[in-house]
Amino acid sequence: MAMPSFLIDQLSRPKGRFAPITAMLLNGVNARTILGGISALDLRPGQRVVEVGFGGGLSIPLLLRAVTKLGHVFALETSDEMLARAKRRFIVPRLQGRLRVEKAYVESLPLGDASYDAVMSLNTIPFWTDVDDAMRELARVLVPGGRLVVGIADPDELTRAGFAAQGHRIVVPEKLGELLPRYGLEMLEIRRTAHETALLVARRLDEGWGDEL
Repeated sequence: MAMPSFLIDQLSRPKGRFAPITAMLLNGVNARTILGGISALDLRPGQRVVEVGFGGGLSIPLLLRAVTKLGHVFALETSDEMLARAKRRFIVPRLQGRLRVEKAYVESLPLGDASYDAVMSLNTIPFWTDVDDAMRELARVLVPGGRLVVGIADPDELTRAGFAAQGHRIVVPEKLGELLPRYGLEMLEIRRTAHETALLVARRLDEGWGDEL
């Protein structure tokens, strides 16, 4: 059954008086996907990791724990309410310099080339403006050999929920996997998690990245 359009809008960018409820919903529904995504990143102490679209923020303390006090987490969001919430909740790691929280869009990341060891973005593709631009940006900020995890919700479920009818993007994980070489990425595997979410796990190639097929 299709979701109400206002709920889909909230999921894309939580705002207004419903934002706290949406944050709890996102954390609850995505909990197993978040755990699976962080596991797939295979993080090590001292590494630098970016999450694009952290939503309710459940992932932030888990990423901080994975990279330990030696590492760094850069958490990006488009929702002003989710950004404010994260800045309040995680003020200590922010002051310690272990966490940076900023507003940014996946098609234009405020990060240098080859500056992070790992990148994660879960269930955000329906709200991307341009898949090619987004994937190039995600690959660009990875060091050679760095790992990327992109969570992709089941296309049929999204269609039934009304995402396509609202003009949001529906992507088939295997199809995106076939395109990875054009972004300088090599697919390692596709993992399945709760609610049939697929985790596309890739690594940045050591050279020749960013070229078209």
